[in-house]
Amino acid sequence: MAKLGKKEWAGILIGLGGSALVALIAAPELPAWSIYVLIVVAGLSFTRAAFLLKGFAAPVPIVGPPVKVVIVLLFIWIPLFFLLKKELPGPSFPYIKPAVVLDPRTPNSFWVFFVVVRGKSELYNTDISFQDMIRSAQVADLLKSGNVSTNDAATLMQSESTALHYAELDPNPTGANDNEVGQFYWRPPTMDNERYDIVSKHRKGVLHEELYIKKIGNEWQYAVRVTDVGSKDVLIECRDPHFPVDKEWKEELPKCFPNY
Repeated sequence: MAKLGKKEWAGILIGLGGSALVALIAAPELPAWSIYVLIVVAGLSFTRAAFLLKGFAAPVPIVGPPVKVVIVLLFIWIPLFFLLKKELPGPSFPYIKPAVVLDPRTPNSFWVFFVVVRGKSELYNTDISFQDMIRSAQVADLLKSGNVSTNDAATLMQSESTALHYAELDPNPTGANDNEVGQFYWRPPTMDNERYDIVSKHRKGVLHEELYIKKIGNEWQYAVRVTDVGSKDVLIECRDPHFPVDKEWKEELPKCFPNY
């Protein structure tokens, strides 16, 4: 049996590293430890192959051997670092999304909203404040009129928002990115034009969500933005194709349904 030379071994290592990258990119939603393992396998395979092919000793004008080593290592590992950042699952967070309208042809129609966990880890002690901004404006106008009793004022203020608490919210057991863990019902003052302001707090962070719903023709169109209050990172930003474009909701945003 012929002994493999350096070039043959380098070819095997390049194939191994390439296979690790293909598995990383093609496999859906790998756990974090698998992503780290595949990145390390790819990086070490390419590094060893470069050594066998004398990549560290390749002639580079002006620079000496130590600088050549650094250049080759950076050429291999920097792209892998950015790929790692892209593939690693982000932190889990809750958000609200519209599900379905019940009794749509009656004056008593109302929404079913889903509470969704996006991500791979559990959330604990989650408090969600859901406020109907259209109803809040109506209540404010009524209170300004001065024709509302104290009891009626309290009832009106309670009607503009709701609060939810969950001791634990679990990720999807099948490995999918979203898990619809709860639901609640809401009857807005008008079904055709809705705007909600949502604040979600859990042990590891605070989220602010803006949810807009409009009925365009016979279709419900949504626009959603979820922001991490601490880091200011925008975790979700989408607009359905027929939702009106304005300074808040840009034309190039991805569609909300069915991705969110």
